[in-house]
Amino acid sequence: MSFATGPPNIPSTSQKWKLVLKLTLLYGLLAPLIPLILTASDHLNIGFYKWRAGSFFYPWAQFWSFFEINALNGPILQETLYRGPVWLLAVSGLVIKQKRINFLFVCTVILIPNFFWASTHFALSWAVFLAGLGWGWLVYKTKSLWPAIVCRSLANTLIYLAIKLMTLHMKI
Repeated sequence: MSFATGPPNIPSTSQKWKLVLKLTLLYGLLAPLIPLILTASDHLNIGFYKWRAGSFFYPWAQFWSFFEINALNGPILQETLYRGPVWLLAVSGLVIKQKRINFLFVCTVILIPNFFWASTHFALSWAVFLAGLGWGWLVYKTKSLWPAIVCRSLANTLIYLAIKLMTLHMKI
């Protein structure tokens, strides 16, 4: 196995924003559907989720408190912690010349931290794991943490809005 280093191929700002838009649109469609489907099928314990992630249930009057916690501070800290290793790999320019081994190496750097992150989200760990895979790929592709932070902030805001829509139809 041999290693090669070189300057990483960094996408342009417009390419990064296109990827952010695509991933956000995908999660924008899926994020509101997941709690609705799970609640309708009786597989989501709203009480437990409300206890674990209470800020997502803040009333409209406390939206800015929700936003500070879940769209600013949380994404910056958690994306740095859980997608930071992917970012370090991406910007290092380290490439293993054997493509199969390089793919496994990148996947391992994305999967392991993502597994630990998803395991902290008891109610929806599988959905969070899938989202984290997308954000890990985005960090690797763009060689920047900011696109994942923006996507995560938008996803959390969409989940908040979906919960607000759910409260119109059910007692939460």
